[in-house]
Amino acid sequence: MVYGESVRFVYLIPSILLLLGYITAAIVALTARNRYPRSATLGMAGFALMALGSLISLIMSLTSSAFISGGNYQLYSTISLVTSILTVLLQLCGVGLLLMALLKKESPDQGAPPAGLYGGQQYPAQYPGQQPQQWQQYPPQYPGQQYRGY
Repeated sequence: MVYGESVRFVYLIPSILLLLGYITAAIVALTARNRYPRSATLGMAGFALMALGSLISLIMSLTSSAFISGGNYQLYSTISLVTSILTVLLQLCGVGLLLMALLKKESPDQGAPPAGLYGGQQYPAQYPGQQPQQWQQYPPQYPGQQYRGY
C-alpha cells in the first residue's frame, strides 16, 4: 500500500463510522417496534435511508480514483453529480422521516402496555367479599368534638 492510499483510507474512517451509526440506530428502532409501532417504523426507515445515502457516498469515494486514473473526467463528473444529488435527497428524506417519528403522536391505545402485563392477570380493585375501605379522618372526630388544629 502506498502512502497516498493509506491517507485516503484514513479520510474514509468518519464515513464508515457514520454508516455503522446509522445501521445501529436502525436496529435499535427495530427493537422498539413493539412499544411504539408507528414511530419506530418511521425512525427505522429514516435511519435506513440515511445509511443508504452514506453507503452511496462511501462507494463513490472508493471508486473515484479508478475514474480519475482512467482519464474519463466527464464521466466522473456526471456520476459524481448524480450520486451527490441522490445522496442529498436520501439524507433529506431520512431526516424528514426521523422528524415525523419524533413528532408523531401515538394513539392512546398504541402506547399503552399490553393488557395483563404482570403475569397475564387483571387484579380487581377489591377482593371478593372485601368491604370498601373507608378513609379515616385525621384527627378522628366524635360527635360534639371540635377540631383544635394541633
